[in-house]
Amino acid sequence: RACTSTTSNDDLWSRVNASPARAFLAVAEAERRRNGVAPPLIPEETVAVARSKRGGRGGGRRKGRAACRCHGLERLDVDAFVAHLTTGPDSLGGKGQCEHRLDAPARPARLAPEGSPPPALRPATVAALVASGVPLDDADHARLRLFSHQHEGIGAALRGKNVCVATGTASGKSVCYNAPVLDSLLHDPDATALYLFPTKALAQDQIRALRVMLDGAATYLGDHAEPVDVGVYDGDTPDTERNRVRAECRLVITNPDMLHVGFLPQHKRWARVFKGLKYVVLDEAHVYRGVFGSHVSLVVRRLRRISRELYGSDPRFIVTSATIANPREHAVDLVGDMPTMEDEDAIRAGCDLRSVGGGYESVRSDHPPTAEFAEASPTEWEVIDVDGSPSGEKTFLMWNPPVREEIVAKRVKAERRRAVREEPRGKAAVAARLRAKSANTKVAAAAAAAAARSSIGERRGSEEPAGGFRPGRTAAGFRARRA
Repeated sequence: RACTSTTSNDDLWSRVNASPARAFLAVAEAERRRNGVAPPLIPEETVAVARSKRGGRGGGRRKGRAACRCHGLERLDVDAFVAHLTTGPDSLGGKGQCEHRLDAPARPARLAPEGSPPPALRPATVAALVASGVPLDDADHARLRLFSHQHEGIGAALRGKNVCVATGTASGKSVCYNAPVLDSLLHDPDATALYLFPTKALAQDQIRALRVMLDGAATYLGDHAEPVDVGVYDGDTPDTERNRVRAECRLVITNPDMLHVGFLPQHKRWARVFKGLKYVVLDEAHVYRGVFGSHVSLVVRRLRRISRELYGSDPRFIVTSATIANPREHAVDLVGDMPTMEDEDAIRAGCDLRSVGGGYESVRSDHPPTAEFAEASPTEWEVIDVDGSPSGEKTFLMWNPPVREEIVAKRVKAERRRAVREEPRGKAAVAARLRAKSANTKVAAAAAAAAARSSIGERRGSEEPAGGFRPGRTAAGFRARRA
């Protein structure tokens, strides 16, 4: 509605600049980049104060020793720092601990292809993304300047596909799911969404960013804005807040444990959320592996079954992960490669789904479709694993720490102390140890006596006396007396 009015673009974005999220506006970001002004990573006054406290530019100085490069505040020279670590008798790697060095070149940013149509986002969603820091295109202020993976992920989600984004850390993956989710929530008063994060810290970071985005959208829409409440539902949420989240929030942020304990067994209390569920987001999906990943996959399948069979909703899944080797297989194993509700209806009607989303070809069938036939048309996944964000030059050192004798000696002593601590304590344990020690002493004494008796017997059975001859006796007489 705001775009169809006679308000100019300058007035429009001046309204957005007046929002509480003005610090995050990409208009200022674009202006800063255009002028080539970049703030330093460490303010100069902070560096000056640190130098004054440390006493010079080197920092960390001990008596009789030169300043260590590890504690300096100067710009890091990678080659000099590697040489400092690996050369010299007093260096950390002076004995050949550095096994390998890998220099990864810098990677420039890859934006959306020139001439490609922008994602079909409504103006309020664009304003929300701008408020969160997504820059605008320099030539067209009505178009976002997105990385290639963001452009592809948003477009695939808006086309109704399940999306898996597997790119590097801090590459802007959250834009791939925030854009379609907010676009749906801002323009459909009954739509709901569910965010699943493995940790509470990630959930808190995301809710702060979402509130900034919703402030920008509300500033753009003005009085026509639909209320979109966001809430966190986890183990720390008080009872009053839990009731509010169930009754009012349309975007619920939680974790797999609370989904298993608090949502699915009490799905009737969450009927409003399940009926309008449009998107389910699983962030940091690479964490869901092993036994934990198997449990989460079963919980997600229960979520899909309850949404479909009880409330008639068919949410789309957006899975984000760090760079992994098999993103498609991991997403399918985690979510379940099940056909959509439209595909199931077509299968029951006897149609052959040659291509998902395309036309259905009628097939002759005198019996109901089998499970194999139903699984022949899985929900289509769009996998984006080409990172379009820029990356600086990186240097990796493979370090093999030395085995020191004092470390081994400390480890042996620690194991001995642990063994002593693990021994049973108390009167009964002490009595048992004394009885065992006494028994061992008795056994040793009996063995010594038996050995002495056997040695005497051997001497008696020998042909010559072991002790030699006594004066006045002969060997023949000695043998005669023994006989």
